[in-house]
Amino acid sequence: MYAIFMTQVVKTMPYIIKVDKQGRLVLPKEVREKAGIKENSQLIYTVIGGDRTHPII
Repeated sequence: MYAIFMTQVVKTMPYIIKVDKQGRLVLPKEVREKAGIKENSQLIYTVIGGDRTHPII
């Protein structure tokens, strides 16, 4: 899969993000490691185009 990011075409890898019973997002370990997300990290989400969310890490 490929996406245009900052006027460049980059290869993307889709991941399944699960929501648990308490409404928490469960990120796969590989995603957390690649993004440097550790316990108590905070992520910011923004809505672009009105119907999809994009994480900003």
